[in-house]
Amino acid sequence: MSKICGYFYTKKTSTPSFESRIYDLLCGYHYCRHHNLELKLIGNPKETHPWHKYFSSLDKITQSQIDVEWPIVEKYPDNITNYAESIRSLYQLNPQIQSSIQDLLVKSDFQETDIVIHLSGSIEPSKDCGPIDISWFTETAKEYVQDSGSSRIYVLPENAKLINQIRQHLQGYKVIWDPHLHKSNSKDPELMDLVWIHIMEKANVLIGSRASYLFRLGELRRYPRLSQNVKDSEILGAPEYAFEEPLIHLRPLNQKYYRIFINNYYKNPNNIISLRETFDKKGYVQIRNFIDENRFAEIIQSIGKLPSNWWSNMLGWENERKTFYPWEDIRSSSFIAREKANQKLFAYKYIKSRKDHHLSCNCVICRIHATLYTYIFLEFVSSIVGTPILKTENISITKYEHNDFKTISKESNGSYYFCLSLTNDWYPTYGGLLCLVEHGEIRHTIMLIPNTLTIIKAPMEFFITPVTGPYSLVFVDGWIS
Repeated sequence: MSKICGYFYTKKTSTPSFESRIYDLLCGYHYCRHHNLELKLIGNPKETHPWHKYFSSLDKITQSQIDVEWPIVEKYPDNITNYAESIRSLYQLNPQIQSSIQDLLVKSDFQETDIVIHLSGSIEPSKDCGPIDISWFTETAKEYVQDSGSSRIYVLPENAKLINQIRQHLQGYKVIWDPHLHKSNSKDPELMDLVWIHIMEKANVLIGSRASYLFRLGELRRYPRLSQNVKDSEILGAPEYAFEEPLIHLRPLNQKYYRIFINNYYKNPNNIISLRETFDKKGYVQIRNFIDENRFAEIIQSIGKLPSNWWSNMLGWENERKTFYPWEDIRSSSFIAREKANQKLFAYKYIKSRKDHHLSCNCVICRIHATLYTYIFLEFVSSIVGTPILKTENISITKYEHNDFKTISKESNGSYYFCLSLTNDWYPTYGGLLCLVEHGEIRHTIMLIPNTLTIIKAPMEFFITPVTGPYSLVFVDGWIS
């Protein structure tokens, strides 16, 4: 027999909002489902419980009848699929509330083909959300308009003053806002919360911030349909349902990835037949103009603006591995690495982007990483190599400056190695050539052509010749299997 876990709905909390209580109840309900507990609401049996004004789920119980009281644990991390199942079971609206929501929606201008932006509170920095840039929401919406063909952007700003700022960012786009659905104009703001959750659930695409409990509820209600989280809470961190299983890299949510990334030319299966034939014949292939032209220009510009302290100097030889910050002296280690290289030993010297970014960082590095983890990229690679690709591993953005190099490396961290050049201009005499070695001889010499994806079958031996040109050679590489 299950033990009873009681939830004190009316207890004062630091976040007493209606949506935060729903979310907290969800976390308790989900925990109880997986630990042989039954969640019930602590309250007077003779009085209507505040929860039951809106919902029909959960029975009442007196405090003397419970075995334990929620919260039992601070957080119970799990994947989004399981949390979505829990909210479907918990989120049971009363018939009259469902009717009231439908009446308000009939009077609204919302359409289920809309791209919906939900903005929590103000865009000013706060202790919970940290700095929020309104363009994170609007630029993401523009990408979905181009990608989905939907022409309308429906906005749910909790701060009504934001609507003019949003329209300034979205000039030339059809922006919809229903002032009569704003909570400040409602006699029942809790009911309006439920209306907003319904709109977020039914939208074509949902864009918002997980720093908002309301967005979290909308995201869970609509799962597995697409949601785009642009910001996590600085204090609370990622939500409980953001836990990812170690081998699952498809990342259907919290996506920072570029919606527009692969050149449309390669979306036509007929245009990749010759690429697959080349790969089958040579064991490697180069795919030119891989990234959408405008996106590539944007990425190059963004990388060029990255601060120097976002990079680390990487030096190594034999079994030594050293990492230096940009301000640290590397002359001694550089000399040793070159000496080891001259002795025909494994050695390297290059610069790599740091990975210790905040979970909700939306910089170009984080967005490239997220893009190369998506099923969209993996599906494309699968079409080239002819076998299913399940995961991407060991992604890094690397920069080779003057005299940087890597001697022969016998690496095999996956089934295939890939390298995507992020340099705007390059020439063979600039060095930085990727040379494939077999039985001590160079089998192929590959120039990392700008905006070209190179895929090589493993196992492999390769080295990168010293860079001698006037620019830095920048690329992102990793392993897929």
